[in-house]
Amino acid sequence: MPNPAVPAGRQQEEADANFASLAQALGLRVWSPGDAIPPGKRRVLIGVATYALLDMQLLDRLVPLLQRDTTDEAVVEVFNVRDVRSMNDFDSFIAGIGPVFQTPAAGLWERGRLVETATGASARDAIIRWLSTKNGQPRFPSSAVQGRGDKVAG
Repeated sequence: MPNPAVPAGRQQEEADANFASLAQALGLRVWSPGDAIPPGKRRVLIGVATYALLDMQLLDRLVPLLQRDTTDEAVVEVFNVRDVRSMNDFDSFIAGIGPVFQTPAAGLWERGRLVETATGASARDAIIRWLSTKNGQPRFPSSAVQGRGDKVAG
């Protein structure tokens, strides 16, 4: 929660500094270029902006989905877009994603191969779809994936 007594720049620095430990505490893996990509599983990589409320709400929506998934078939990894220094650097995280004008930035890998990318609102919908379906079939009750007023892709 923002603290009006603390300058916004300082709050952002703290959010960035705490991102990795908070993400790991929620059960999300933090990924950096050069880290291994799981070869045999579905992998979702999500680049979020710690200053974007919708991105943080998306992660909050994912945690119950991940906790409900006992199959361990999907790996969800995240990165902070503030670690990206230029538009071209997004390719180091998600090859071929192109310019990212809105967050989140996301990629879906199947058996070690990148098969889909998305950014912005489309990415939020895609991420929920990627994690709530398997072979085109729902994995969870629809109430488990719906958020306040967000469209759920299906």
